[in-house]
Amino acid sequence: MKIAHEYCDYLIRRLVAIGDEAVNKLDLSAQVEHFWSSGPCDPIESCGMGDRYYVEDINEPPSWLIDGLMVYYRDSEYTREDCTQAAVRIMLRESYHPYASALRDLYYKKGRFADSLKGFFATRGFLSPKQQLAINKSFTRR
Repeated sequence: MKIAHEYCDYLIRRLVAIGDEAVNKLDLSAQVEHFWSSGPCDPIESCGMGDRYYVEDINEPPSWLIDGLMVYYRDSEYTREDCTQAAVRIMLRESYHPYASALRDLYYKKGRFADSLKGFFATRGFLSPKQQLAINKSFTRR
């Protein structure tokens, strides 16, 4: 799966496209002026023209995360594609979803406990506060 970030200004990039089809609609040959600075106390200077969009390949989000988001947003008009984009934003730390940090942590965990929580989220669309605390406690203590 491809995503595209747009260069907006010095140290600012914005996620503008998720998915191969959305990325292919962008004008990838577009150029904008880029800026740089050699340090925090030095001025920001122009360094010439550069690419407007930066494209990168990422892994597909896990199906349990997409399924859980489909349940979470069942009363809205979200499609599976919308939930896939929401899952990508969660994994890229660009989401304000209430369970985003717990779901991101859970993605990297292995074992029966982690698998049971993934299944719970996939079928119910939420994590209880105790489950969120358990994710942090059980995976940070070793």
